Amino acid sequence: MDSFSCIDLCTSIEQVKVSLGEPFAVVEMENGFVEYEYIERIKIGARDAEERHYFILMKDGYVVSKRIKQSSVSPIGPLPLSFDSYEMQTTYKDSFE
Repeated sequence: MDSFSCIDLCTSIEQVKVSLGEPFAVVEMENGFVEYEYIERIKIGARDAEERHYFILMKDGYVVSKRIKQSSVSPIGPLPLSFDSYEMQTTYKDSFE
């Protein structure tokens, strides 16, 4: 999460990959947008307690938006102090100068 939060708008795809590594999935969308997905699994013991999906939306090789989706995979429900999914930095810029 710390590395993801340091990714700013207008960051190049090369810089994203240096910070976060190769994405779990890449989806080419309409109008030239490309969405990169990263997954973080939080364990309690040997079990997955929570998953965080980090999405970075790219246009022309630069970050234009990012968001997090969190889900509990715990059989007892959401973990205490967890947060809901939310949008982050959703401003789209036409130019990256």
